[in-house]
Amino acid sequence: MMIKWTITKHTKEKCIEDIKNLDEDAKWLVEIKKHNRSEMQNRTCFMWYREISKLGKTDETATDIRGHCKLHFGVPILREDNDDFRKDYDDIVRPLSYENKLKIMVDPLDLPVTRIMTVDQMQRFMEEVQKFGYSFGIQLTIPNEGEML
Repeated sequence: MMIKWTITKHTKEKCIEDIKNLDEDAKWLVEIKKHNRSEMQNRTCFMWYREISKLGKTDETATDIRGHCKLHFGVPILREDNDDFRKDYDDIVRPLSYENKLKIMVDPLDLPVTRIMTVDQMQRFMEEVQKFGYSFGIQLTIPNEGEML
């Protein structure tokens, strides 16, 4: 059994409750690490997916845009920087058709790409999303300078 939590102020109590309910006779490994991606980066990206969908003269939804960006921009960044991700991606995902790769980038499967990025990797990803928006002639909204970092 594996339980994985991204702990926020909204999920902390549920996480604590799950830990309290673990089988006390079993041994458990708990790993806690700081989540590196900033909340502002996350909010900005989702805003950009909506903007590209709405203003990009495309019939794609914001979810479609998100899947496209994860596959075309996020995956290459992680493949370059993360040997484990590259190996698993190449073994499992790379053989799939393009359409199926896009499907697994979003719900219900939602392959972890941006959520496992560092702040620096996310910044590189966002620069690529901006270029993508520009390709549609869209000047994406930039929050107060420096807040994307």
